[in-house]
Amino acid sequence: MSLMSIDNLRVRFPSAAGTVFAVNGVSLSIEPGEILGIVGESGSGKSVTCQSLMGLLGPRARASGRVTYDGRSVEIGEIVALRRAGGFPAAMIFQDAVAGLNPIRTVGSQIAEVFRYGRGLSPAEAGRRTVAGLAAVGIRDPEQRVKAYPHQLSGGMNQRVTIAMALAAEPRLLIADEPTTALDVTVQAQICALLRRLVDETGVSVIFISHDLDLVTEFCDRVAVMYAGAVAEVGTSRQLKEAPRHPYTRALFAAIPGHRPAFSTLEEIPGEIAIQGAEPTACGFAPRCARVTDLCRREIPPLMAEGAGRLACFNPH
Repeated sequence: MSLMSIDNLRVRFPSAAGTVFAVNGVSLSIEPGEILGIVGESGSGKSVTCQSLMGLLGPRARASGRVTYDGRSVEIGEIVALRRAGGFPAAMIFQDAVAGLNPIRTVGSQIAEVFRYGRGLSPAEAGRRTVAGLAAVGIRDPEQRVKAYPHQLSGGMNQRVTIAMALAAEPRLLIADEPTTALDVTVQAQICALLRRLVDETGVSVIFISHDLDLVTEFCDRVAVMYAGAVAEVGTSRQLKEAPRHPYTRALFAAIPGHRPAFSTLEEIPGEIAIQGAEPTACGFAPRCARVTDLCRREIPPLMAEGAGRLACFNPH
């Protein structure tokens, strides 16, 4: 049975300029001990989808849909109450580690706060667990690093601190929102190796959000490709690398330098994701798709089972 599944998630943001339809009918699942990648351009709905799972959308958002966790099904609006009651053990790693930490408090005190107030441990025990938590994420001299402030640590070390903070709550689901952005490739590899080791050792499931399709298909077990607030294609990493079927997935791969012959011209996807200012009535990728037909402009393609994956396209490769 899946650890968690999302069914028909929809998110709207009313504004003075009109309603923005950010997420439009997303359905996904993640298995125990699995790393699920979510990839797509900016504006595709990746972060909003995962923020919905954490109850972090804010009061202006209008969200609907259901989440099933360990066999218990609840409306998306009940997530906040469920998390406060300890019934939805999920944690999130944010994109900008430094911005996610308090600059005037030591990193150790911020991690210890999770142990003290989230799990009711004594100050002494919280301190011991904090040192152990920093050691677990590969920070050297953790007894000294607990006294450091965020500005005294590198970007990669701050990202490790936020991972240790997330793990302090003992989540079964870890949501990583572009955790390798702004890090050099060596540190990116270290963070990905750390997350893979945590999955292998603890059995935690990970949702890994990224713009980097190459990174996601190398690191994740399965990948969901999103476009304009909807899921375009889902499959194993190997399946998507070897035989992507959705025109958008193919176009993303074609735009990666390593996937083209040497000295050849890189392909690009014309146009950009349009802000969804009305309820979608057709395929969101139709205005940019080379395989578009009249049916694509009239109807929304359903997300259907396709071998070991899922596909939403009327005219796939």
